[in-house]
Amino acid sequence: MARKKGDCEKRPRTGPRLPAATSTACAFEPLRRLLGAPQELRRTQAQVPGIVVDQAVVSGTVLLRVPRDCHFCRPRCQEEMPNVYDACEALPSADPEKRAEAADALCMARLLLDAQQPKGNRSLAVPVVWQAMADALLVAEDFSEHPYMAAMQGRCPDGPPSAEKELISAQAQYVRTVYSCLRALDTAEVPEELDEGLFLLSWLLLLSRRFAGPEGSTLVPGVDFLNHSSQPNASSDWDEDSGAIVVTTLQDLKPGDEVLISYGCLSNPLLFRTYGFTLPCALEPTWTCTFGQAELAEVCNATPELEGLPNLHLDAKLVTQELAQLLQAWPGAGQALRALLARRLAKTPPESRRQLQNRPALSGHAERVAFSEMLGL
Repeated sequence: MARKKGDCEKRPRTGPRLPAATSTACAFEPLRRLLGAPQELRRTQAQVPGIVVDQAVVSGTVLLRVPRDCHFCRPRCQEEMPNVYDACEALPSADPEKRAEAADALCMARLLLDAQQPKGNRSLAVPVVWQAMADALLVAEDFSEHPYMAAMQGRCPDGPPSAEKELISAQAQYVRTVYSCLRALDTAEVPEELDEGLFLLSWLLLLSRRFAGPEGSTLVPGVDFLNHSSQPNASSDWDEDSGAIVVTTLQDLKPGDEVLISYGCLSNPLLFRTYGFTLPCALEPTWTCTFGQAELAEVCNATPELEGLPNLHLDAKLVTQELAQLLQAWPGAGQALRALLARRLAKTPPESRRQLQNRPALSGHAERVAFSEMLGL
């Protein structure tokens, strides 16, 4: 039967092929100059590339100030590429946020496609800083070992039982579904040259490089190249008056020191699911566990208060917004939560629990994720 326009394409596929990551130091230099960043900032060629200083820098030095006009965020994308958002309104989702989320990724994908062309043949009329950002992002990061990519290729990591595997697989499949639905649209806003690998790269770049700001999730060119540390030596703050993001040193830096910021108080499951790395267990600032739709439905018997909730995220150090809303709206939430926790613990074999508890210096990502989940429970 012929596929109709608007139908999501459903066929078995192998894992997508990502564009190859290459040397990033040269690609970062034009972006650095456009942003007016000091010459002592440079991109490293280490196994995990980051930004280092070539000269001594004293505490309190402003290393980077990126104005609002340079930010890659939804309001700016809607200004620059409004037709993309109009086209994505035809996607088969009743949730306007999901349609806009697909449009965000499509905007990034179109930027990357344009960056693959010789500079004289580029067609997108976007800010010059965005063009330099796209040039750098095309070669910036190797996502071949990201958990989404592993899930798409059927590579499940060894290690203790963890609900994160199922959650990551579901999220990776969702990205593939979004791509299929975009391909089914009858619009020139989805270029024929856009393959699944480039779309996945676009999605992962936004997933791993945006952070919350006054205008929603925002990718700030230049700042997105800074790596995370639980003991950062620099801060990244919003200037409320101008809307700029300002990176300032928190301590003196020596030549060769890497500039490190904090991505937030994130557990290893969240770090791994989003960025593809984990911290040593002793440095993990909090523990979390997440319950998916299927698990919620089994325990909570299709309770109306849980309808439309994709998952329930619990954090050992704070009451998440979704948990607060659930407790306020549903008198039976406390009892259901106890049942959820007990059920999850029962699914973890006692031997696995003993192994995790007796190994505080876990080195594998899967083990660290499972350890955090267990402590969170």
